[in-house]
Amino acid sequence: MLKAWLTLALGATLSLPMAAYAGCGRDAEELSGGKCDLRGKDLKGADLGGQDFSRADLRDVDLRGAKLERTNFRGADLRGAKLDDARMEQADLRDAKLEKASMKGARFERADFRGAKLERAGMRDARGDKANFRDARMERVELRGARLERADFQGARLEQADLRDVRAAQANFRGARADRIVLRGARLERAVFKEARLERAELRDVRAEGADFSRSKLRDASFKDARLERANFENAEARGADFSGARLERTNFTRGQFKDAKMKDAKIRDIKCPDGGKGEKGCDWSK
Repeated sequence: MLKAWLTLALGATLSLPMAAYAGCGRDAEELSGGKCDLRGKDLKGADLGGQDFSRADLRDVDLRGAKLERTNFRGADLRGAKLDDARMEQADLRDAKLEKASMKGARFERADFRGAKLERAGMRDARGDKANFRDARMERVELRGARLERADFQGARLEQADLRDVRAAQANFRGARADRIVLRGARLERAVFKEARLERAELRDVRAEGADFSRSKLRDASFKDARLERANFENAEARGADFSGARLERTNFTRGQFKDAKMKDAKIRDIKCPDGGKGEKGCDWSK
């Protein structure tokens, strides 16, 4: 193993691993010859499961189809990396830089992306059930068609992200900032959007039965033709939101703000109105 040598003031010589000097994981250090620099390296199909690449420079590396289960990429620089079809279950990507990385068809169930930077990353058709994206930066990320059931996006930044047709039942988006997010056709049954910001969001044709939008900001959001049975909009701020054609059976709008909301052809039955009353066929949406 490569060593770094330190000469002490008293004349003693101490042998330390190079990683202590270079600041990256042991396996990254060895593979790079001690430089922690693996930029552009071709590692397609490599079996690197469980190895330590923390804090390594992996910009533009090719890891397509690689086995990366439980691999440690914490704090690594993976900007522009190719991770299509990689197996990344339970990988540690906390605080990693993944801007413009490609992860199409990758599997990252239970992976940890807390605090990671994923702006403009391509993750189309990926599988990330129970993945943790808390406080991640995901502006303009593409997750179209991904499976994200019970994934955790609490506090994440998802402005203008593309999540069309995702399967994200019981996912947690609490406190996320997701203005102009596109969730058209998504499966969001019992998902949590409490205190999230979704202004001008596109939620047309979503399946969001039992979802929680309480205290969320939904100004000018579109829920056209959405399935919102038993959904909770208590204390939501949804002025100008469009619920045209939506199914609103037993939906809770208590104490919410829905002035100028559009309800044309909405299928309303036994809902709780903003004023606290019950509406069999409608409510006063003028306030």
